[in-house]
Amino acid sequence: MLFLVHAVNIAHGHWLGAYDQNTLVKGVFYPLFIAANHYIGLPLLLTQQLLFVFACAVSIRAIAPFVRNPLILAVCYVVFLFNPGRYTSMATTRVIRDFVCGSCTLLAVSCMAAMYIRLFAQKSIRMVWPVLMGLSFAGAWLTREDSAWVLPFLVVVTVLCLVLVILRRKEAAAPQTIAVLVLPFLIFGACNALVAGANAFAYGIFITNEYAEPNFLNAYSALGRIDTGKTIPRVTVTKAARMQAYAVSPAFRELQPYLDGETPGTLFTWNLRNAVAAAGYYKSPAAASAYYKRLATELNDAFAKGELKSYPNSISLGMLSPWRSQYLLPTLNATLAGIRYNITFRDCSPYPEPSDPFPAGIALYQAMTYDIANLDSTPYFTDPGKLPPTTGGEGVTMENGPSLYQKASSLTGKRIGILHRFTELYQVCFPVLFALAVLCYAYLTIRLILTLRRKQNGIIVPPG
Repeated sequence: MLFLVHAVNIAHGHWLGAYDQNTLVKGVFYPLFIAANHYIGLPLLLTQQLLFVFACAVSIRAIAPFVRNPLILAVCYVVFLFNPGRYTSMATTRVIRDFVCGSCTLLAVSCMAAMYIRLFAQKSIRMVWPVLMGLSFAGAWLTREDSAWVLPFLVVVTVLCLVLVILRRKEAAAPQTIAVLVLPFLIFGACNALVAGANAFAYGIFITNEYAEPNFLNAYSALGRIDTGKTIPRVTVTKAARMQAYAVSPAFRELQPYLDGETPGTLFTWNLRNAVAAAGYYKSPAAASAYYKRLATELNDAFAKGELKSYPNSISLGMLSPWRSQYLLPTLNATLAGIRYNITFRDCSPYPEPSDPFPAGIALYQAMTYDIANLDSTPYFTDPGKLPPTTGGEGVTMENGPSLYQKASSLTGKRIGILHRFTELYQVCFPVLFALAVLCYAYLTIRLILTLRRKQNGIIVPPG
């Protein structure tokens, strides 16, 4: 709903609307995307799918010099296009930014790969690749606050490209190539500066997102490193930690009537911001920043005086909880679970799921997205795997229930059944393909190491 409200304000020339605790808490690109699509006049969910189709085409074009067989390229395109994660109901039947962020990330990575492949093959790099990479990288970065995970890949590949250019320093085109490699990051910086400038013009703060505001980060980090002697899994700021903070910080004590219970994960940041707003400090960005600065100062002074105990040798980066040794095993388990989730496409299903009715947002939703929402007891297609054993049918069953989903995704039962078969095929094949890919990668890595050692020892390796 927040994305739609921001998109409406953008469409009416009011940027993100009146300032409150939620104005600058989300990335701005998705509301911009919704507003731009509103002017185009296409259904929003259709436009999001078209963006992914375009990203798939760009990714195939990127590897074309490396894979010259048109049939292999066509197969790769189909595999990309029918990725179950791209048509699962959780992504395609909701106004949610994750789908657009994924497409922008695929575009950025594909463009970077295209530049590296062409540079490695000693081919010229067309200007479209760095420009599209810069724009798509900025789009992903300005969509989600946690999009920094793609940055290491882009930076490492850029460094590798620069190394290739330096090794080929005799080439006359080296300065132009270096300029092309730097251009995406200049475009990325310009896009961020443009958004920050718009926020400065509208609200008086030069920042893309308030989660990156230094005083807020310092205050949140100070709350997160209070050591009470007892931790609760997934809870960064426990109730016990808050009680200790109330005792030493007059600023934080003002929030006591508005905070309660144990809040897991980053949900506490929402509770914290809502509490600060309820205390009257979100009248402007300057007022909110001043409050967080006072809170951080009081807590850090309490740490220095020994009134609060800090986690020893704790490392806190941005919104991350300070690292603790007991996080190691859960982190490894979560990493393995994430890998299994991605290679098995678990929980991916094309069957639309019912949502809770939200009458107040129906008119706004339909006006901005050109999709049809339905609050009535409307038939919807249900995943037969989730139905009671007594339910009959040939794989697709019609039920009645309160449903809020988009007409664009309300496909016929036969088409949904086809997509479901694709999902089952991916779930069977991809674990095997992933294992083969890991083995091939290990083989190529070992072969490369052995080849380099033989060259160092003066052994000539026969071609082939």
